[in-house]
Amino acid sequence: MVVSGCATIETTLNDQRRVPCPFVPEDPVLEPESPAPMNKNKYELRGPPDLRSKFMVELEEKALQKELEEEERRLQEERDKSEELAKRPPDRFFGRRMHAWVAIIENAPWCYKPRPKVYNDEGEEIIPDPTAFFIEPSTGFRHETSSPKYLRIESIWNQHNYYINRQEPTENLLADMRWDLKNTDHWEHFLPAEPFELRVGESRDQDLEPGNQATLLVEKHLDILPSWVQKLRISLKDFESRFPNEEKSIYYKKALYQRYAPYFCYDGLMKRLTIFGDLDYQKPLKRWEWYENRMDYLNLIKIDFETKQIEESFIQGRKDCLKYFSHNAEPHQPKTFYFFDHPRLDCLRMMQVMPEKYVFHYNNREDLCYYQEFQTKPKERIRCHAKSLMEITEKFNRNEKVPVNKDIAIRQFQLTHGKIFLQFQYAADAITASTREFLKPPKPDYGEEIIFDPLQTNGYNANPLENPPTQAELYFLLLDQLKREETLKKIFEKRCTEYEELLNRRKNEMLNPRLEFSVFDPLRNEGARRIRLEEYEEERIRKEIAKLQDPDFLAPYLVLYERRKPNFEESWAAYNACLSDLKSRYTNLLNELQRRYEDLTSEARALKKFMSRFQDQFDDFDYDRLIKEAKNIELNKRMVQQRLILTHEEAQRKYEKVKESLLGDERLHLRKAAAFN
Repeated sequence: MVVSGCATIETTLNDQRRVPCPFVPEDPVLEPESPAPMNKNKYELRGPPDLRSKFMVELEEKALQKELEEEERRLQEERDKSEELAKRPPDRFFGRRMHAWVAIIENAPWCYKPRPKVYNDEGEEIIPDPTAFFIEPSTGFRHETSSPKYLRIESIWNQHNYYINRQEPTENLLADMRWDLKNTDHWEHFLPAEPFELRVGESRDQDLEPGNQATLLVEKHLDILPSWVQKLRISLKDFESRFPNEEKSIYYKKALYQRYAPYFCYDGLMKRLTIFGDLDYQKPLKRWEWYENRMDYLNLIKIDFETKQIEESFIQGRKDCLKYFSHNAEPHQPKTFYFFDHPRLDCLRMMQVMPEKYVFHYNNREDLCYYQEFQTKPKERIRCHAKSLMEITEKFNRNEKVPVNKDIAIRQFQLTHGKIFLQFQYAADAITASTREFLKPPKPDYGEEIIFDPLQTNGYNANPLENPPTQAELYFLLLDQLKREETLKKIFEKRCTEYEELLNRRKNEMLNPRLEFSVFDPLRNEGARRIRLEEYEEERIRKEIAKLQDPDFLAPYLVLYERRKPNFEESWAAYNACLSDLKSRYTNLLNELQRRYEDLTSEARALKKFMSRFQDQFDDFDYDRLIKEAKNIELNKRMVQQRLILTHEEAQRKYEKVKESLLGDERLHLRKAAAFN
């Protein structure tokens, strides 16, 4: 229903500066992992007894509670004071500002949607009373009838009738209004007989009866005139503009919401939401910017002006698989990169870059490594290199194919101290894990092997029943770790190069943004559209020329002789091959038609034999159906026979025509030879 009534000045002027912004995105809240419940141990040590005075504890709690209440009272006074200052001055036209909006009446008598079942105290099903809610046309938001935005309703109407509100306003304004339009004490009908569903004593099912329909047409008072407005036509360019001047700004309470048309901003900006700390929109706190059609697949940028933290989000499609990038405007601050780990070959999920540390997280790697940490020297903040490494740490998940005492869980390379520390996986029901530590031997000369000294290694075996590792096993284990150390140094240099390239790429993408558009976009891809039209025109001309020209039967057989003319034998070979192919084509077609004719003949003969044998066992319906099927078979049989005759005649005529054309073709020079023969 369309509602005509009175509203507040903010509603009539569409002033949203006192309304909280409804478009503020909610940041995902990471719930902390709840610790696993531990079984109670009856031998667990008790805590020390509380020797404090209960009276003193109670006094401290009362003092703390009093301080909290005082702080809450002070904050409430500040809030009340700020709300008082933010109030509008008194409106001398309050309650007299006319406005129109939309009311949706639920459980209306003319509504054909299923109604919710409502039961009374005795358990009997009753018809619920109609209720309503409002939709504000200027914003599109839904409001309940208790909303303070709307003050009074004068009338409502739709395509059926016009209703005058006879209810007196209460303290709750529109919240206590009755929406049963059949009640004439609450609503005065302009047309008393319409709609038919609102008649007292009439049911909705009676509307379907022919007599009631005729009565309704006789008692009808008003026909809406047909629209004299021409069909609305909006061009693609106007439709894409969306807003006047292709942009729109809405001021909410301490927030500014800006929207733009596609491709209006050179950087692909579509929406921008800025949160301010004051009502004058002078102190920005946070900002969200949404982008589309970016070649770098940028989707969202979030800026925190207080902490100077910048967060960038991307959709999937980048070559570097970047998903999320968090950094600070201040230099030498930690940076965090998230990646789509599934498309990446190295399964890198997250990369954290700090002034003295590089941390990498992985998912679903074949070597089961999920964590790598590279610690560097404090002076090497800007440019990283393998020589600046101080310590390397790796962590691995459990490998079920390897025994526990040989499955490495944590591996550390202490480069400054020349040590290698290994911690193996925990065994089932084990309290401690086995460890092993090596002192790196001096680097041998070129061509010499590493000398292993058993005194340069020590370890702890969590299971004393297991045999200690042999010297050969320790030697090969040390060699594997030394090789792994060199590999990790190369990986670190590669990661540093990737990190610097990624930063340079993001800087270039922000300074020189590039937008992409579909090849089917008629507004921006004029070049592609012109090429498609030219290709279409060329294809049309080629088809028209092909219709006017005689077909060239000899062209496929002279492909081998494009650069020279064929001799006498080659000409006769091309001539015979062309006629042979034409003859075989028509022969296959005639054979196929003959086979279909014979199949239809045998099918007609079998059906006739079946009907003559079992004609006494059919009813009239089946007999008529079989007769109809027999007629269809005879019709198809005559059609195939006629096509067979026409194809045979066409083959003879086409063969003679092609033969004459080949003999007269100047590319073969066979007419004189044929006459001579």
